[in-house]
Amino acid sequence: MNRHLTIELLDEGDKVNTYSPKFDNEHYNEFEKFFLKYSGNPEYKDDIDQILYRIEKIQEDGAADRHFRYESTKHDRIKAIPSHIETTKLRVYCIIINDEIVILGNGGLKTTKTYNVDPVLNEYVEDLKSIDYQIYQLQKQNKITTNGKELKGNLRFYIKDNK
Repeated sequence: MNRHLTIELLDEGDKVNTYSPKFDNEHYNEFEKFFLKYSGNPEYKDDIDQILYRIEKIQEDGAADRHFRYESTKHDRIKAIPSHIETTKLRVYCIIINDEIVILGNGGLKTTKTYNVDPVLNEYVEDLKSIDYQIYQLQKQNKITTNGKELKGNLRFYIKDNK
């Protein structure tokens, strides 16, 4: 089964624009779903504040490696925010298209050594890996291009369901 989605612009920063995937028949994009799930819980206030601070710094400074933690393989562009795992329990997974474009996905509470042991976190990362692969293929065909901080082209496509 295929899942259709659109890559939506979330915010325009000084040096980085952030985007997020929104699946068809979903009211919120993936980052909004993460934020809504955890932002109202006082137990995660410091984690949410840290993640929002890091996103703000990324938008101001650029998408440098120091802001992220590799979460998948070096062959894809999947990373996690925040990069300092000792101080935070929550992770947001993202795709780094280039130094000026970041696609924020979903995330959650990290209770295992690696994301792939947790079925929920694994699903979020696998979705992003599929989205990254599709974007990369569309970039090779010049159907999606980048122009500075802008992701251009047909940002509506589908991925295979990972379930």
